[in-house]
Amino acid sequence: METKRHFLRLALATVMTAFFAACSSTEVIDPPKEHEKIGETITLTIAQPDLPSGTRADNTHLLRYTVVAYNGDISITSGNQVINFSEPLERQEIIASDDTNSVTFQVEPGTYSFIIIGDYIPNDAKYDSNTKHYEDKYYNTSLDDGKIYMRSFYDFKTNSDKDSMRTCCINEDHYECFAETIVIKKEEEEVIKDVTLQRIVSKISFVSTTAAPANIEEIKFSSIDYLCHYDFLSKTAGTQASNKVTSTVLKWNNYYAQSNKPNEVLFYFYSLANPNTTSTTSLGEIGFQFHFEDGTTSKEHTIKDRTIIPIANYKITVKGALLSDPIPIKGPITLNLSTDNDWTDSEINP
Repeated sequence: METKRHFLRLALATVMTAFFAACSSTEVIDPPKEHEKIGETITLTIAQPDLPSGTRADNTHLLRYTVVAYNGDISITSGNQVINFSEPLERQEIIASDDTNSVTFQVEPGTYSFIIIGDYIPNDAKYDSNTKHYEDKYYNTSLDDGKIYMRSFYDFKTNSDKDSMRTCCINEDHYECFAETIVIKKEEEEVIKDVTLQRIVSKISFVSTTAAPANIEEIKFSSIDYLCHYDFLSKTAGTQASNKVTSTVLKWNNYYAQSNKPNEVLFYFYSLANPNTTSTTSLGEIGFQFHFEDGTTSKEHTIKDRTIIPIANYKITVKGALLSDPIPIKGPITLNLSTDNDWTDSEINP
């Protein structure tokens, strides 16, 4: 009996050895990889319009491209098919370089809308790796309601650095801003598209036809008005009551070129603007005066409401005797006298 048990144990061990040997020699196959998603991408290559002076990117600022993708067609402006801006499909931000600036989205066939923005941020702007978003500076680009906002004009009252935010809008070229919206109806094949951004701002400059006195100390703005937001759904710029800057004083030496020559720009600012020349959306009243070192002031200069209509990509110049009254031309008065030898007959019949 014991011998039978021994042979049974030996047979069982032989079977188990063969089993494990078979398992150890079996090749483990990795699960099949996901099929390559060839054709399931949309790639956008972004460029600005040709700028004669180049971009405003320098050793203090970077040009940022923001691309936000949405399901649906942004050209539909009413009804239940309007895009839900609070639920974007994906957002990507890149810093512009001299090389090709492209972003790629992995999507299924369907209709997609894209908002593309080019704006400037400080070169030390913080980056949030969770939201993949650089800290905004001059514009609020959250796009929660489909709009971009000028930050210094829109929220300076709630900003801890409100005085700086209220004044940095003057003579600040980093408020240049570019944008575009596109709709792509994607089929099975890959989509590659070039996108050229367009300015959505107007630059408003003030030029004096008279020379600047040497003793200017500061300029006081009683009001500055501008269009502070741009709606990508309707492609229109607008304003609101809280955006107007009032009672702001700027030191002349800190903000302006020291030139006493006439016909040179005194100051300028940017406004978001409508993209067509038929727009009737105008700025509110703009008022300012100059204070001099001897304690005197110039007269208050007021640009009346509805005088300035910002148009995207347009420079608007307000020109006049802004610094002093024109000096009258001195010299003798000469009158050239003459008579007409022919009388004009007038007949009265009593």
